[in-house]
Amino acid sequence: MSSSTGRQNPLVDVGVLQSLIDKSRFVDWYNRERSEYFMVVSKSGFTEQARKFAEEHDFVLHKLADMQI
Repeated sequence: MSSSTGRQNPLVDVGVLQSLIDKSRFVDWYNRERSEYFMVVSKSGFTEQARKFAEEHDFVLHKLADMQI
């Protein structure tokens, strides 16, 4: 276990992705003209359901370890 509290970070589930879509509706900015893109970075990764949802809804998913900083 990597954290000092003894808990691992949970995998990101589809609920987090759906929540982003839901919250984006509250952004009052070029509502009819804008294109929306979603990218989520996770330290621990994603559930299979989240990966499938992301593919169906054009999300970009990255695991933090796979990114070069």
